[in-house]
Amino acid sequence: MANSAIEVKGARELAFGFGALQSSLGVEVRKLEHGAAVVVVPIAKALAPYDSGRLSGAIKIAGTTGSGIAFGGPTAPHGPVVNFGGTIPRHESGTLTRVRSQEHIYAAIEIGEPIWLQMMAEGVSREIVRRL
Repeated sequence: MANSAIEVKGARELAFGFGALQSSLGVEVRKLEHGAAVVVVPIAKALAPYDSGRLSGAIKIAGTTGSGIAFGGPTAPHGPVVNFGGTIPRHESGTLTRVRSQEHIYAAIEIGEPIWLQMMAEGVSREIVRRL
């Protein structure tokens, strides 16, 4: 069998362009990932089991450009225990109180996922078209 080679003119430039596109899309994708937290946080606040304000008020976007969700902290240290279940110490007492799981964070992620996926697909497509 004859040894044949195919040469594509501009293949290196095309490969370089895709590499540059991939690295610059990373920044845009991180911005879009932040949108996931923007979508999920209000849903999680609405699903929080208590209307006292402390628990729902402690559900926030983690960091200024983060894509994570923070819940609990100094204003509502019981947040993770309420979400996942467990025991917490009673105020100024040595006894523990058993808290059943009242899942609201993962439920909010599940509800917000289709919205965020649509936003992500549109955002990435927009960035690719803008760069072509």
